[in-house]
Amino acid sequence: MGRDQALVSALQRAKKNLSSLKTSGDKQVLIAILISTIILLSFLVAVFMIPRPTIPIFPLWVLGEKREIPAPTMNISLGTAYSLFTGGQNLMGVTKYCTLAVKLRNMASPLPFTGNSSVPAKASPSPSIMNFTFALRNNETWESAFNFTIFGEENPMENSIAIDSLIVNGAFYGVMLESFSDVDSGFFCQFFFELWFQDEQQGASSFSGVWVSSPILRIGE
Repeated sequence: MGRDQALVSALQRAKKNLSSLKTSGDKQVLIAILISTIILLSFLVAVFMIPRPTIPIFPLWVLGEKREIPAPTMNISLGTAYSLFTGGQNLMGVTKYCTLAVKLRNMASPLPFTGNSSVPAKASPSPSIMNFTFALRNNETWESAFNFTIFGEENPMENSIAIDSLIVNGAFYGVMLESFSDVDSGFFCQFFFELWFQDEQQGASSFSGVWVSSPILRIGE
């Protein structure tokens, strides 16, 4: 039974009881009870019908090959294919037109800044390798496989690897990134994903302040 039906039903029962009473004193008591009931029910209806405020968020994630929570670090080899999944959910309350910018960093590359009440969000200056584009209504979810292979050449004199190209989801991309060794832990690099929102009317895009990173990639033999 809906809230309005409950209120009508309560009023009908009270009216029936009121008509069956014999004395004016009893009627006065029931009228007082009826008024109190109406006030209480009106308050309860108002409480439950007023929408509760929500915080608009757009969570992003990166999952492992079997959609499990990945380990913090992946040991990889040049020229070998690996698989992850990336996705997000629109909980902003309105439809969002999205670009997910894919970037690759080394230990010196600056990460995005999420922003706060006094300082706006700032995207990383690292160049985008490729983009995912999609539109999501409120409460909708998007997810995509992220299959990648990294290519490069090791430079023993500099103790580094020059990453020069990638294959992502079957497409080839040229890159320029120097990956340096991190104390016998392999050569460091990491993908990260920035969420940008498109303004369909103005034809512009802006960084949302939302981003997520892949596991740290340690390039070994």
